[in-house]
Amino acid sequence: MNVVCVDVPDRWYIFALLLRRRVVLTMAWLLLLRNASRFAHETSTTHFARCTTGKASRGGNMIGIPKTGDLSNAAISAVCFEGLTVTTTDGKQAKLAIIDEDGKIIESGSTVAREVWNVTLACYKNFLQGMGHLRVQASPPGQALLSRRVKD
Repeated sequence: MNVVCVDVPDRWYIFALLLRRRVVLTMAWLLLLRNASRFAHETSTTHFARCTTGKASRGGNMIGIPKTGDLSNAAISAVCFEGLTVTTTDGKQAKLAIIDEDGKIIESGSTVAREVWNVTLACYKNFLQGMGHLRVQASPPGQALLSRRVKD
């Protein structure tokens, strides 16, 4: 290994170059962090405003409270320790049902509501763990899932 000895002016020049490079990198990093935090703040506040006012605005679609209340004859509510509850507009108890293509009711009642709730929670937990791209599926115990492609 060759060692080159430089006199004082060259040392200061090299030190200044290294210092300048470090300052530039540090400034770039700080600008990146500032812009990232500004973007996160903008998306969260604008989407929350969009969800509450119903107006389209700039921002992401994953942060904020989603709009509910689109059903005309029923209401679905949820509490973390109860799961889903379905009622009619006049306050009577109702049931969730799974209906096939022919209009036949396959399953209905509290078991469907519980399964929908569990699949929703599993999907949300996957999202929080950074695995939101995974599909959560449920099937009867001991039965393999039947998967088919949906044609457009």
